[in-house]
Amino acid sequence: MPLDPAVEAAKRKAMAKVFEKTQREMAAATDELAITRRLPVPYESNEPVPEVTLPYPMDQHLVESKFLVPQRKLPFFVAADVKQNPMSTGKPWASFNPTVPSVLSDRSPKKKAPPVAAPAIDEEMWRTRHNEWTLQKNAYNPDIASQMRCAGRRP
Repeated sequence: MPLDPAVEAAKRKAMAKVFEKTQREMAAATDELAITRRLPVPYESNEPVPEVTLPYPMDQHLVESKFLVPQRKLPFFVAADVKQNPMSTGKPWASFNPTVPSVLSDRSPKKKAPPVAAPAIDEEMWRTRHNEWTLQKNAYNPDIASQMRCAGRRP
């Protein structure tokens, strides 16, 4: 038997209020739990706090090294007005003397060395090494070895 539409609307409103109330309570509880999780652990120490007494450890008796090491006074630096570095005239560039006799004096064109001929290829040894490499590569598999021994086609 269908209910009256006015009664159904009133019931829906009452359920909506209940739903809203429970949702708000749940959201508040979740927020409170998140805040509580982030708080520090409540702990009270029963250990007495030691008192700090004077004198504190100080380094006032030490002398800074900048007062002990004499530093020479540097001359006042004036930057040059030119954009390019001037030619150097001091040592070691001005003291350069060319070697006598010249290192490059005996340079005359030399004949090219004859080309080295390639060694003759021992085909039998090459095939043997290739077959050994193939066996090693395939972990000495008996099936591979038998395929290498037998030609796959008739002569």
